[in-house]
Amino acid sequence: MKAIDKTNKTKPAPINQNTLELRDHLAVDRTTLANERTLLAYIRTALAFLFTGLSLLKFFPGKTFQFFAYFAIGLSFITAVTGFYRFFRVKISLYRSRFPNNKPHHPHL
Repeated sequence: MKAIDKTNKTKPAPINQNTLELRDHLAVDRTTLANERTLLAYIRTALAFLFTGLSLLKFFPGKTFQFFAYFAIGLSFITAVTGFYRFFRVKISLYRSRFPNNKPHHPHL
C-alpha cells in the first residue's frame, strides 16, 4: 500500500459571494412559489370535497348518502383550513429567514 501524501493539499476555488447570494435568493423564490402551488392544491382538493358533498346532497336523498355528503363537506373545510395554516406557517418562516433582523408589522407573525 502506498502512503497518502497529506502535505500536498490543494485549496478549493474561492466562492463568489455575489453568485452565492443570487443562488440563495433564487432558492427562496422557488420555495415561495412551491408554497403557493401547494396552497392552490389544498384549495383545489377542498373544492372537490365540497362539490362532491353538495352533489351527493342534491342528487342522492338517502340517509347513507347524506352521511357521506356531510362528511365530504366537513372534510373540505378541514382541508382548506389545513392548507391556509400550512401556507402561512411556511410564509412566516421564509420571511424570518430572509429578514432575520426585521420584526414583522403584524403582531401575530
